[in-house]
Amino acid sequence: NVYLLANAIRHWFEPGDELIVTEQDHEANVGAWRRLADSGVTIREWRVDPKTGALAMKDLDALLGPKTRHVAMTHCSNVIGIVHDIPEIARKVHAVGATLMVDGVAFAPHFSIDVKALDVDFYGFSAYKLFGPHLGVLYCKREHLLRAKGQNHFFIGEDEIPLKLNPGGPNHELSAGMVGVADYFEALDAHHFDGPANSLHAKIVRIYALAAEHERKLADRIDAFLRARPGVTVYGRIPSSDGRLSPNIAFTVSGMSSKAIAETLHADRIAVGFGDFYAARCVKALGFTAEDGVVRVGIAQDKDGSDVDRLLAGVDAGSRNRRSGGPRQASPRARPRAARRGYGRATSRPCSLPRR
Repeated sequence: NVYLLANAIRHWFEPGDELIVTEQDHEANVGAWRRLADSGVTIREWRVDPKTGALAMKDLDALLGPKTRHVAMTHCSNVIGIVHDIPEIARKVHAVGATLMVDGVAFAPHFSIDVKALDVDFYGFSAYKLFGPHLGVLYCKREHLLRAKGQNHFFIGEDEIPLKLNPGGPNHELSAGMVGVADYFEALDAHHFDGPANSLHAKIVRIYALAAEHERKLADRIDAFLRARPGVTVYGRIPSSDGRLSPNIAFTVSGMSSKAIAETLHADRIAVGFGDFYAARCVKALGFTAEDGVVRVGIAQDKDGSDVDRLLAGVDAGSRNRRSGGPRQASPRARPRAARRGYGRATSRPCSLPRR
């Protein structure tokens, strides 16, 4: 979606125009914009704090100016869990006459989205983050869609929205699977609430409010446990003016590779990830290689206290095993898939949210 969008609006920019991207983002959101440097635009980077991975608003203020035409950033870091104050950032970006593209992939699993309240020009994520098919979702303000150059066949008119941005025909199988997303939230709402809501959006909002509180409590337990352990460094998780944090926690342990920590937990069928998670620039800024990177723990709606208990016990046992000569190895059948940029989940169940 982002590459298609960048190609569709590249004619908006002239040599010398400035595009701002962050050092914190998943490469899928910023890589396409960075490539526009080949057309003569200037790419300016909103850099992270090398100790925490956080972005400072004052640094954005210093980058914005009369030549700024577009800003691309994440709503929430997929590594360090910081949720950004997008309405405030949109106000600043629009004040200089620029447009704002926000990547919601790491935000969408944990919080409800209201693009009108955010006042973004473009907002993208993958539908699997809403427990649906692996299908890209892109919101654009209508006036921008009309100005964008079509990416479809020559006979698809420039006013044929949204077909003009598809690189051909839509994927009907995955599109049909989107119906299941609505079914999922309808079922959750019926299970957790007695009174009806006025709309599907209202149901999604209150389900996400319930989920966010559930996930926060579990993530806070993990965060507190890790910070209390000697040699452990937790990255990010510093509330911005938005105030929220996602339940993704990135950490390293002094003297231990992230790969070894993950493999120790995999031996107990606790699926965590290690590496850079395609936020390669952010992890490099923190001082780590892509091959080892950081360990990332993620909490979702289907997790409960027993999952956290297993994780914390595994981390504790792993530390002891390392001190005594190395991690316990799992059989090939038992070990979950692990890759430098992959991640998994330890268990799966329909829902662990508390009944309201």
